[in-house]
Amino acid sequence: MKRIIFDFIRPPETRLEQVDSGEAPKESLVGYYYLSKAGYNVTHTSRPADDQPTGRLHRLIRRLEIPPYSNLKKWQTADTIVLVTRMPLLPAILVKLMGNELVFYDAMQTLPKHPLKKAMMKLAIRLADKIIGFSENQLREWETFYPPFREKGCAIDYGIDSDFFSKNEVQGERAGHYLSVGRDPNRDFSILNDFLKNSSRKLVLVTQDYLVTPELRENPAVKILDGLSYKELEDLYHQSQAAIIPLKKGTSHLSGIRASLEAMANRTPVIIARNRSLEEYFTDRKHVVFFEPESLSSLESALQFLDEPENRARMVEAAYQLVREKYNYSRMAEALIRTIEG
Repeated sequence: MKRIIFDFIRPPETRLEQVDSGEAPKESLVGYYYLSKAGYNVTHTSRPADDQPTGRLHRLIRRLEIPPYSNLKKWQTADTIVLVTRMPLLPAILVKLMGNELVFYDAMQTLPKHPLKKAMMKLAIRLADKIIGFSENQLREWETFYPPFREKGCAIDYGIDSDFFSKNEVQGERAGHYLSVGRDPNRDFSILNDFLKNSSRKLVLVTQDYLVTPELRENPAVKILDGLSYKELEDLYHQSQAAIIPLKKGTSHLSGIRASLEAMANRTPVIIARNRSLEEYFTDRKHVVFFEPESLSSLESALQFLDEPENRARMVEAAYQLVREKYNYSRMAEALIRTIEG
């Protein structure tokens, strides 16, 4: 069994404590919690938990992700270093200089545009032994610009701890509002303002303040929340008519996958902007209703589909079974460890 260290961009201790106490679901830290409890030889490191870097040298260290000496000492004891949610060049170089296997995990989101970032990414990818993501389409997107993905890229299914949420058997008692959840900059929250021009609609938006448009902030039909507990979020899912996940045109990664699966586990219908990565996971009008990105008319058509009680009931049940039977956090973690050790 390989000795594996997961290196996180933020200290994971608080989240691990929340999972142990039942405050957070077990898929937390994209499978690491499960592996740490299931007898695998895994441990973790992270970047220091400084609030705001001060001084030019400190900012440079943060930007380059220079690992602290304590991390490097710990890395020397491992066979494999898994850098989670990013592909930084300098840590990759250090991992390879120490003779470790290098794995990038859950790091394929928006392709870099700046020439320097492109060059650094190209070098980092060449150093990697494996690159693990959650979508075959996303692998092919990156392969177009970085051919080494053809040999190094692997896709596993994302999964959540659906048992964390209560069954929510009652479907008729809904508060009347719609719900939109997400912190990804690829969310197109601007379309929600047009959606709310229908005066009978209300929206609860769970996101960070900097992602909220001025129009939404001033709209009396919108309630903006952040920093919720999972119990509070679960209650919102149970009360909502549907979860709406709008994405910007050109978004190719799995933006919205977690919010979609959470809604399904809570028997809340999902309306989500279409992209090819998400189409690997869901069938249109069976598990979710897709609409065309940034298209209000397409979003309205999706809402009309859900207005039919038979359509709504059939889709909610199919989606609930899908997330419980196929997209499970333990399957995700087991697929991850097989891919790392294979």
